[in-house]
Amino acid sequence: MDILHDWLPIGISLMALIFTAVTFIRASHRETGEHAMERATMIADLRYIRQAIEDMKVESKVLKEDMRTMDLRLTSVEASTASAHKRMDEMIKALRGEGGLL
Repeated sequence: MDILHDWLPIGISLMALIFTAVTFIRASHRETGEHAMERATMIADLRYIRQAIEDMKVESKVLKEDMRTMDLRLTSVEASTASAHKRMDEMIKALRGEGGLL
């Protein structure tokens, strides 16, 4: 009875220690799994953001090219308008000189 009485607290302590260690290991594996899932989600989100940025860069390049085209066309229209105004001014002068029609 003395042996049981002496070894019982030690046995209970060892069992508690083993149970605590097993619980800790299982919890750390669970946390590792949760961290891996969070990391995978973050990586997927980063890939989505990277793709969105790449799409914006492409759209920006297209818009810049469109703006350059519009600038060239506007310059052409301005030159054409200036030429038309010059011709109209010459026509008005000619009409005024031909007997005062205007």
